Amino acid sequence: MFLLNWFGGNSNQSGKNKKKKKKQNVVQNLNKTLINPMKEIKLFGHSKMGYGPKKTECQDSYCTMERFTEDCYFFAVYDGHGSSGKEASQAANDYIQTFLEKNPKRIKALQNDKQRESFLKSAFKNAEAKLRSSGIDYSNSGTCAISIFVVKNMCYIANLGDSRAVLFRQTAKEKLAIELSYDHKPTRPDEKERIIRCGGKIERLIHDGQPVGPYRIWADDEGPGIAMTRTLGDLQAKKIGLISEPEVQHIELTKQDKFMVIGSDGVWDVMSSAEVCGFVLKHEPKESVAEAIVTECRSRWDEMNKQKKTNSKIGDLPYLKFGCDDITAVIAYFTFIDELEDNYFQQQRY
Repeated sequence: MFLLNWFGGNSNQSGKNKKKKKKQNVVQNLNKTLINPMKEIKLFGHSKMGYGPKKTECQDSYCTMERFTEDCYFFAVYDGHGSSGKEASQAANDYIQTFLEKNPKRIKALQNDKQRESFLKSAFKNAEAKLRSSGIDYSNSGTCAISIFVVKNMCYIANLGDSRAVLFRQTAKEKLAIELSYDHKPTRPDEKERIIRCGGKIERLIHDGQPVGPYRIWADDEGPGIAMTRTLGDLQAKKIGLISEPEVQHIELTKQDKFMVIGSDGVWDVMSSAEVCGFVLKHEPKESVAEAIVTECRSRWDEMNKQKKTNSKIGDLPYLKFGCDDITAVIAYFTFIDELEDNYFQQQRY
């Protein structure tokens, strides 16, 4: 049996702040006997272009950085949107990766959670500044991002938009699919409050006099009409409360943690967090799991379109109703140093 939304997750945003605080306290009070040193993280990713009206290119990208500096790993998925969505996704990917690669001394000097979270936010701030000065028009184009920064056993999750991170934890009594990120949607109470305070409106698109599609943020009747409240880029919407600062969570990884999956919404629109974890557990070899997840998701999109189910739509308007979103998944497998290895390393040290 899987348990979901251990952090609060994406299924239920009511009482979010209260749940978030409670769950983080649970994480920090884990039994210390479970916290073996991290040995290594193996990363695998795969991406596939979607299809549908006006779909000409894949706007997703991903990054995997294994031990890019001492005891540090980074992996991320970027989901671009708009006419320059591919450029936004790839540029943000490049900017953030370069920022990490150029700051090994700064990373090594980070001593606590607050400093590491601030460093991650700086990487996103730098990417936003570079997008603004790039010469490409990002007025109504941008990218969501879900990124993971691991330092030894500490894991930091930085999220913008509606991609997701899920951790699989197996205890003696249960299997847990733990959602580690919160979607940034206009209907989320704290996000909605900021948009309205900044002069934005939250409404659905009106077509033939009827509301269609998800709730979006608007400055006026013309736009921007974006369905997220945090992204990189989308500069027009920054005037009405959309922000580029990621929401950062952190947890301490233990030997009960087996793997983590991050993905664009092309994954999570057709597979639940528990389904993805169950799928990973049954699949071998590990090197092909990310590709297998993407293939399974693509098959589900195809089947929904074949059956013309309404929840398979990728756009609000009738002529955009059926198609398939870009699909990207990255999986991280955790290996911890066991007690025998730990004793050996201690002996070697002295």
